[in-house]
Amino acid sequence: MANLYTVDVTTAVPTLVGSLTGLPDTDQMTGLAFDPNDGTLYGSAGSGADRIYTIDKSTGAVTLIGTTGPGGSTPDLFFDGTGSLFGSKGGGGSPNTLISIDKATAAGTAIGPIGFVAVSGLDCFLPSPPVVPALGETGVAVLVGLLVASGLLSSHRWSEVRPG
Repeated sequence: MANLYTVDVTTAVPTLVGSLTGLPDTDQMTGLAFDPNDGTLYGSAGSGADRIYTIDKSTGAVTLIGTTGPGGSTPDLFFDGTGSLFGSKGGGGSPNTLISIDKATAAGTAIGPIGFVAVSGLDCFLPSPPVVPALGETGVAVLVGLLVASGLLSSHRWSEVRPG
């Protein structure tokens, strides 16, 4: 079973939040993104699955929202600064497609080809100086990986930052 962790960015020590309960054994959570407006954690199941979930940040429990539609899996997600959700769609040997994703239904709308195959990490560039969203009363802010083309980086990174 998959688990959700937080990572202390000063020590790199992970802390188990909990199991991703409700995630089918056939799904692999490959993408994570926080909504900058309300702090909701979203996850995407890639590796053949095409499902978008919300994830409870205190327990790890997942709730299925839906699928993004035809065209392969959605291996990763990101939010822009306004709270719009996007993802990479596809797999195999053809370039992934950038899609917008409806947060209520998970329905995906194609924007266009990204130009890379096997995109496994996405993020939105923040302006300089960076504006890090405060997420809820815990003061959690998240750093999520970079747009990653196959061969450049192979892992999705995320961490939790607490003021203090």
